[in-house]
Amino acid sequence: MEYYMFKNSQMKSVNEVKVKNLKHLYELIEKCCDKNLRLELGDGRVIFLDYQSAKSSTSLILERHRVPSAMSKDLMIDQS
Repeated sequence: MEYYMFKNSQMKSVNEVKVKNLKHLYELIEKCCDKNLRLELGDGRVIFLDYQSAKSSTSLILERHRVPSAMSKDLMIDQS
């Protein structure tokens, strides 16, 4: 899967739940309890990911592309 194929794409839904905003998108992904993650883009394209595989690959991808964090602090789910 190449990044450029999804450049400027808007996320419509996660596991058929409509995304309200960026924080909601993060919450839907982090709280996923299904084996697969179904991501629907605004143009109708659908991406299926194995949730555990995607989750375990995140740190490697961030490191490889020198991205300091998976998200900004304002998107983090309250831990209190």
